[in-house]
Amino acid sequence: MFKPYNFLPLFLLPLIADAASSGKVGLCDAHGPFGCSSWKLDNNNIPDRLQCNDPNAGVMDWVKKPERSDKFTVVLEDPAQTSYTSGGSFLPILVKVHDKDFKFRGILLHAVDSGGTSVGEMVFPSSQSDTMFHSPADYCPHAALHADAELKPYVTLFRFKTPAQGTGTITFRTLIKVGPANMGEFYYPSLDLTLAEKKPTTVTDFDVQWYRSEVGESCGHACMKLEKACHEETLSSVHTASAMKSEVGEKFLGDCLLPFLFDTSEVSPTSSVEGDCYYGGSGSEASCFAKGDSGVNGLRFCPCVSVGKRPSGDRRLRLSYEEEAWEPPASKSSKLTPSLSFVTLLLLSLSYLLQAVESHNWMHSRARANFEASTTKPCRGRKATDTHVQIANEQTFAFKWATGHSSPSLVAIVKDEFESYLHRSDFEKMVKVYVEEAPANKGGMSAHKKFHGIRGQCPGNDCSFYDEQVSSEDGIYKREVPSNEQDFISRDMEDAPAFKMWEYEDDVTNLDTFANYHSEKFPWIESAGFFDHNIHLPRDFDVVKLGITGRHGEGHYIAYWHWRGYSDCADVDYFETETDVEKKYGVASDEFVFSRLDHCQYIEPKDIVTNCKFVDNTEQGVKKCVDDLEANVRSNIKNSARLGINIIPVKNSPKVSFDWLNIPLDHEMCANSPNTLYEEIKSEKPVDWNLWAKTDSPSRVCSAEFTFEEELTYKEAVLKCTDLHCLGLSVESSEIPDIIANFNANTKHNFKGCSSTATTASIEWHTFFKTTLHTTPPTYNVNENKNIVVNFQETKRAVVAENQNALDSGLLYGTKTGTDGNSYVYGWSCDTQSFIGADPSYTSIRNFFHQACANGEQRIWEMELENGLYKVELQFRRNNEGSVETSGCAVEHVDFFGGEPVRFNVSPLDISHFVSVTDGRLTLEGGAGCEIDEPGLQKGCLRCRNIDKIHINKVTNADDFLPIWLPSSANPYVQYEVNGPVSLVTIMLPEAEDLKLVSSTNEKDHCRSWLFFKGAKQCNDNRESGKFNYGGNNDEGAIVSLSDDVCVGERCGGTVLKICKVVTDVSNCLYNTNFQYQRIDELCPINVNCGGTVAKYLRVELPGSDRVIDFKVNVNKPQLEFNDIVDREKLISQGRNDMLACYGLEAREQKDTTPEYIISGDVNDPIFYSTCLVRERKYTFLPPVGAPKDPTVGYKFNNQCVSCGSYLDNKNTSAWYGPRWEVADECENCFILEANMNFSERIEWPVSYDTVNFIEYYEPGILFDALKTDKLVGGCLVGFLFACGLYLWVVRRTNNKKTVKNFLGLGGGGGGGGGGGGGRGGGGMTKSPMYEMKTAKARAVPPPLPQKKNGPPPLPAHLRRR
Repeated sequence: MFKPYNFLPLFLLPLIADAASSGKVGLCDAHGPFGCSSWKLDNNNIPDRLQCNDPNAGVMDWVKKPERSDKFTVVLEDPAQTSYTSGGSFLPILVKVHDKDFKFRGILLHAVDSGGTSVGEMVFPSSQSDTMFHSPADYCPHAALHADAELKPYVTLFRFKTPAQGTGTITFRTLIKVGPANMGEFYYPSLDLTLAEKKPTTVTDFDVQWYRSEVGESCGHACMKLEKACHEETLSSVHTASAMKSEVGEKFLGDCLLPFLFDTSEVSPTSSVEGDCYYGGSGSEASCFAKGDSGVNGLRFCPCVSVGKRPSGDRRLRLSYEEEAWEPPASKSSKLTPSLSFVTLLLLSLSYLLQAVESHNWMHSRARANFEASTTKPCRGRKATDTHVQIANEQTFAFKWATGHSSPSLVAIVKDEFESYLHRSDFEKMVKVYVEEAPANKGGMSAHKKFHGIRGQCPGNDCSFYDEQVSSEDGIYKREVPSNEQDFISRDMEDAPAFKMWEYEDDVTNLDTFANYHSEKFPWIESAGFFDHNIHLPRDFDVVKLGITGRHGEGHYIAYWHWRGYSDCADVDYFETETDVEKKYGVASDEFVFSRLDHCQYIEPKDIVTNCKFVDNTEQGVKKCVDDLEANVRSNIKNSARLGINIIPVKNSPKVSFDWLNIPLDHEMCANSPNTLYEEIKSEKPVDWNLWAKTDSPSRVCSAEFTFEEELTYKEAVLKCTDLHCLGLSVESSEIPDIIANFNANTKHNFKGCSSTATTASIEWHTFFKTTLHTTPPTYNVNENKNIVVNFQETKRAVVAENQNALDSGLLYGTKTGTDGNSYVYGWSCDTQSFIGADPSYTSIRNFFHQACANGEQRIWEMELENGLYKVELQFRRNNEGSVETSGCAVEHVDFFGGEPVRFNVSPLDISHFVSVTDGRLTLEGGAGCEIDEPGLQKGCLRCRNIDKIHINKVTNADDFLPIWLPSSANPYVQYEVNGPVSLVTIMLPEAEDLKLVSSTNEKDHCRSWLFFKGAKQCNDNRESGKFNYGGNNDEGAIVSLSDDVCVGERCGGTVLKICKVVTDVSNCLYNTNFQYQRIDELCPINVNCGGTVAKYLRVELPGSDRVIDFKVNVNKPQLEFNDIVDREKLISQGRNDMLACYGLEAREQKDTTPEYIISGDVNDPIFYSTCLVRERKYTFLPPVGAPKDPTVGYKFNNQCVSCGSYLDNKNTSAWYGPRWEVADECENCFILEANMNFSERIEWPVSYDTVNFIEYYEPGILFDALKTDKLVGGCLVGFLFACGLYLWVVRRTNNKKTVKNFLGLGGGGGGGGGGGGGRGGGGMTKSPMYEMKTAKARAVPPPLPQKKNGPPPLPAHLRRR
């Protein structure tokens, strides 16, 4: 559908969107026109989300139209509340997610009155940085919107400031966006939250009202200026977080960062200038006279009551005085929030905001997100492996980003000490001013010229598009850059190469701006600018050369990239030397290193590569999992894969919203460990294993090379000698009596497998040989004159081939007249006409028989034949120039390629095998085991294709394969006593790959694994494939079931509690692939999930006659358990009972918006309590300048916090320690507790990015360039005048001098808080910095904060007294 607004400037989109529907509904209305109901289908019948079918498509028409869903609710924090108090009070609103897979990325939330007009405000504290939400004051001043595309918490609290009196009933409208970029769905909550208005209670002189003091001011003084007195009883009653919210929060919730913090000082409840708000403990005694310091707790919340109006025995409440009335600080609360106008410069409309979140770009250079479209603000945390480039002197480095979608990319370089500026929401505004005010010739655009490039071959090896853009007068490229030119950038970036590169025309890049100079306003910016996106080619990249002038000295710099909701950081070391760094992108080695990421999980990994095991509560607890991973992959194809380790609690925290554990006990690698397996207590149906077809040679031993030599039970030895290469067994003769008497026992004896019939005399050995019938391969004869040939061709192109009997064009199974005039019964299980095609000359065969039918069943071709042995030949043809590529074609379960993929340059290619028909139909299978990786792409498949003809010839000298030489029985079984819940049952066939990631060392006798699926017949050395039991017969495959009744005698009886699975499919090792569509010649363990059903016995039965039990079974519990009491007591004795599990994995394929792992700051999400160890190739760099910075960890997450104990424990431990996180019921300021603690051991592990920002908000001054200077001089002047006035006032009232000094808190330090912090609490009349932020006019930004030189600051007095 053509939409004109797609080609208009982004700032015009709101105008067009407002005109949608009635023309009265703006984009700030959550119930406005959004989304699309259906889309056109592409060539693969997949909806193309960029082509909406709706005639009047809504905004973001690539997203499904909104619908009501019970997966989301919008409620009040107090569920019993049904009304709101109008007049500007604060109301906590909760948005809850009720499905673990439906975390949302975007939201539009606002309240409307009965007429549909938006009312009230969504308030976000002015001191809060890195918020996930915001309210753009210049566009949607009443609404809350998402500020980035990160997944949001399961429970999110919004602060709603109620509208004016008389508004009436209000309804909250909510639009929620779920799903990845350029896709997804809109939802409305199940019900809209509707609240009736409740007018504020009339405040009388008898009522206590809350106000906020100035910095360092006591509550007594704050209330006095209001002609009121401080009510100490109310002050002391605020000793819980809920009391803080109900008492103080109704008025000041919008000024507090959440969560509220616990504090035992006499100044609580109080707040810091940064916005942290504190309440007192139940044992603390708050004082009206105490004063906080200038920073941590300087702004007190004060309960004031009119003097003499409220009955009380407290003398201080009866004080009367004459004092000029002073406006309470609380009345200025609206001025404490700085203007958010800078947000609207970034987000000119809701359409623009949402598009920023739904479109996506990403870095093409090595950076922290590793080529992923990262939405983490400002970027992912730096891991130990995150050094991406090192330069010196005037060297430059390549900086690349994807060229998808419009609008410019922001690029900036800052020194690591100014890293926290990247968190600021006005960072882009600052960069714009920096660029606009760049002096002439300071931008250096010629040195930062932008080029366009591709990483690999042109799409479809066709570069004509790029060539036309060079040759055309209207083209965007000036030329293709030769690879040997200096302008050809990033050839030496091993993991981010450039294959081709083009230079843009000058007029195409005239909107690019980049500056590199020292700014007095922004001295912390090294260089910065914007680069436009000139063409929509998201798989390509733009690249510029960046350098560092070193104005901030040598050391670690951050190259920052930002585009709408996406950003990333590259870590650069800069050296002040004249010698260039030779290998500026590092040197890749064959070694790997692990980096630790907290609050992280690998999600939906591609494969599991180790057992799941418990983690010891020691400094080396995780090392066992690391060692297991390295041992399993060191000599395996996976060694170069993206690997990692999940460390996950065995039991979820009670705080999580959904009790799910990402411990894959349904995977055979995770399970089948000592911590999951039941003890093997098994029994089988009795079989006389001495009854195998043999001849006896006493006192003889095999003299030729042995096929095997080891200690085995009698049964194991007989089974191991099944294949044709083993002709007999030799066993030590001293053990013969025991063997013969106890042939079914599990005792082991010394056996040798004979590779020939040659023997030598030995009284110590006894030898048995198979009969000649079972050692000589049979010879089968066919009548070539009775050959049936079926040709696969389209009907419209049908050409009768030589010797052809019938034509198949994909029709369903049924009677058809052949091209020879005879009647045949053949055809497909489902319509296959669209899968068969050929040209008249037979030179192009296209068919894909491996693809499933529309109902999901496997596609098969059958022909009615009498039972017997047949020679079947498949002819494969592609074309005269191309090769035949196929695999997985099977006839009557016989894999025609022995499990190997085929790529032959010979065409046609003829392959034949002998097969047995036992059900009256010859069956051709297209390959089992396909798994769908994503829509339209099948991976790990056995892809049967390119079949031209099938030749069928009946064997004339045999009706079936010969019986096998092993003892067999009817309906044999093996049962395991479990007496508990059963989850995964793993059946390991004798030739299947074992549970390691290396190839099986078993002998390649195909008959042994064949016996699991079919009766004991010679399999003619064929490899089985496909699906058995097609005809519905009950004599093939295996039945896995649970029962409380024991199997006794000939067959299992009793009551079956659950049939876990009837196994009929051959399991192929899809994960162990050499490349996309091939697998190695291995079968896989068969996995059956019994779902945790509780039973006494697990049974595996083989139905039918001539069946042989020749497999091993592992029975697993549904949870990790200690395998013995010693282990459990050992782990608990280490001090913890909150156990962790770990396992190694191969990460899922990282795509533009699908990361390998997820980091979550949501304490309601199980991911929060987990840890990732990321395995990455080691890059060798020069030693950095100076010691690396210690990582900074936050303790507050989504309005909650972790205990300071777990915060400190997990911060200062080794890389191999398994972190355990405890969410605190009462939150404390862990940074203050940490400040007076010394840690001798350097932190060795990386953490998530520090999201706690303590940067002072710089505003220009009025008298001087900087507000800081204004405050310093003005504060001194005001302090001097205040002191003079106070002195005169005190002198005039000498009769009340002592009383006044006590009341003001000026005598004796005002208690614990005043005494300890008196020196830091001076200047009580100085205005709050939060107030200054609003009143000062923006002119300049002074230099950055000075660095701490003597360690952390001392503890405040009220904390030092603990």
